[in-house]
Amino acid sequence: MNEIELDQLSDIAMRRQLSPEEKARVQSLIANNPSLREVWDEEQALSRLIGGLPDAPVASNFTRQVLDAAARIKRGPRHRPAFFLHWLGLRRTAQQIAAACAVLLLATVAYFQYHEVSRDRMALALSNVAPNMELPSEFVELAPAELWQNYDAIQRLGQTASPADEELLSALPDIAMK
Repeated sequence: MNEIELDQLSDIAMRRQLSPEEKARVQSLIANNPSLREVWDEEQALSRLIGGLPDAPVASNFTRQVLDAAARIKRGPRHRPAFFLHWLGLRRTAQQIAAACAVLLLATVAYFQYHEVSRDRMALALSNVAPNMELPSEFVELAPAELWQNYDAIQRLGQTASPADEELLSALPDIAMK
């Protein structure tokens, strides 16, 4: 507690002369704890050295600089557009939003165009494969009664999950392009 009180008195001594009561309090603190004498003497020596320094010169437009800095702080940081937007001449927010919408529209059109071309290629591949495939009706001639007789068993087969034939799926584009 003595050090805290001595620090407070040291701060007061830097700003003004100590009153007689404050000087007496410093002397009693130093008398109770001799190690504080060194700290007090050091603080007083530093205060005298700082007090002896000449005042730093102030710029002639110091007030204007302070007021400008305060105005900048009040406004907040200035928003700068990304470099490429500035390079394109898009400095206003409305221009930037319009450019972003145009890019989004072009990306959407490109995406759907790509999928349309993919579907067209797949349809062409299937149309090339279809003439080479024979219909099951040419091989199997079942009477309608026989077909309905095994309906339950056939229905249960459709409910089980069968793995996809990856080799057949990967060979399909090669066959279709011939």
